Amino acid sequence: MSRFATFRSALSQLHPAQSAESVGNGHGMYLVLEGSLCLQRSAATACLLKRFGVSAQLVIGAQQMPFKAHAWVEVDGVVVNDKPYTSEIYTVLDRC
Repeated sequence: MSRFATFRSALSQLHPAQSAESVGNGHGMYLVLEGSLCLQRSAATACLLKRFGVSAQLVIGAQQMPFKAHAWVEVDGVVVNDKPYTSEIYTVLDRC
């Protein structure tokens, strides 16, 4: 099964009635995604993917003018939860 098929499989197992407390163990992504900020959304996405064996990286970057900071998730260098060119706009500050 491909990594992205694994991701889709993981998403299909989530239920909207799950509690927000479950975010820490990778189950709360479904609740956190809508209306959340990039850091929360990306942290939840990375946790979920890692739980299902996908080598996801949470990436934090910034641009100087105008100053903006942003977070996104990459798998094998490919942005998976944002626009594909996100990594070209921001200078990477850290990966985890």
